[in-house]
Amino acid sequence: MPKFLTVVMSLAITLAIPVSVWANSGPVYWQGYPSSDVVAVQKDSPLAVESENLLFDFSSADGSFYTLEAQVTATYEMFNPTDQPQTSTMAFPFVGTWESLWSKDIKITADGQELPYNVYFGDTVGKSGSSFQKDDALRLDFASILNGINPNPYQAQNFSLKEKGKLYRIAINPPVKQQVEIEIDFTLNANKTRVLTKGFNSYSYQADEKMVTIGSRCYKPEVLEILVLGEDPSFNIKCSSSTYQTTVQEVDLKSYLLEYATKIFPDYSNYSKAVFDEPSFEDQLYNLLAKSLDQGFTQNQGFCSEDTMMGALHVNRTITLVYSVDFPAGSKRQVSVSYRTTATMDRTKTVNPLYTFEYFLNPAENWSSFKNLDIKIITPEKAPYIVASNIELLAEGKQTYTAALESLPESDFYFTLYEAEEITLIDKAHGYINLRFGYLTPLVPWLILALFIVGIIILRKRIKKE
Repeated sequence: MPKFLTVVMSLAITLAIPVSVWANSGPVYWQGYPSSDVVAVQKDSPLAVESENLLFDFSSADGSFYTLEAQVTATYEMFNPTDQPQTSTMAFPFVGTWESLWSKDIKITADGQELPYNVYFGDTVGKSGSSFQKDDALRLDFASILNGINPNPYQAQNFSLKEKGKLYRIAINPPVKQQVEIEIDFTLNANKTRVLTKGFNSYSYQADEKMVTIGSRCYKPEVLEILVLGEDPSFNIKCSSSTYQTTVQEVDLKSYLLEYATKIFPDYSNYSKAVFDEPSFEDQLYNLLAKSLDQGFTQNQGFCSEDTMMGALHVNRTITLVYSVDFPAGSKRQVSVSYRTTATMDRTKTVNPLYTFEYFLNPAENWSSFKNLDIKIITPEKAPYIVASNIELLAEGKQTYTAALESLPESDFYFTLYEAEEITLIDKAHGYINLRFGYLTPLVPWLILALFIVGIIILRKRIKKE
């Protein structure tokens, strides 16, 4: 028996070693999205790109959101070969959520001077489910992105641009260490009334009676809101405590939507001023929220909750920054775009994550000519080695890779970072287990141990019977 315990303990120790490697509770896959060169909005632009310096800098990478981030800076030496001054409107499309615009890392310059830019929200991209789902087929259609740039207000089916609504605020102040439950019933006729709710966490609808019931459990002072557009319904309020007060006021729908959205980030000092200084940003933000609200009213027969509407802010979509640069006749100017981009993190193939970045170079073909692409990548300590790339990269010293091309490559650029110089068979075996078991991977060694012990016990019993 002591010998049997020694074997079991030795196996437990052996299996515990990979557990320290496998015990990463994060996802096995996190979808990232590609970056892109700038695009000339004007077709057949006469401007020439004499060189592009493309820098991926991971020196400040912190591994946020289970993956790696890089500060990407694309610097273009551009030339106007004509004898006439040219004003070039340029677009920089990328994939992200509206929070991406709050980053102070976004910077667009011409000869070192920051340029103002307008923001345009496009369609959602990728799969609508979890970020953990693979979306290998994602490609950006730059022609469609440019055609989708629309400065006009969104035209809703269920309300107007200057719509006024009646806002009900229900302030609840629960007694100390007590819970207050509130439930509100009302009849909703979608042809006459639309309702947007905020702060409620339960909802039910009886289609035959067109009866809506919303409710909430409050453990601390809260203010619940019901915004009514159109005819006023009759609210039947049932509350487990009398400690609540109701106020009613008329509000402007556009102002109400924008006020709620900007409250998500109350401290503007840490974020990009370029976004807030541009009047077009508020218009585009309204368009984004109004479209989501309009769709919510249509799908839910006149009812929409804040969760449904505000979900539009947190979904990945194309976002395009549009700006203009003046070029005197025969002049050269240096135009630079700097921003943050996120890698696709993949632990389905290796024990530790592979981080892959994609960069679309084909928009550069819109210029009259393009030559001299220089690439520099400063890798992070977490994943200092490039183990795959479709462009030959030269290792220069510690954590630095470069490439110099005289013209655009035939395909867009990608590279993959890893913590080791090579991917071993053991790495691939662990990656297979990650793929098969996902978050349950840390339990696999103990399951093997349990099966081993059960097998030994059964075998010993059989030997004793014989």
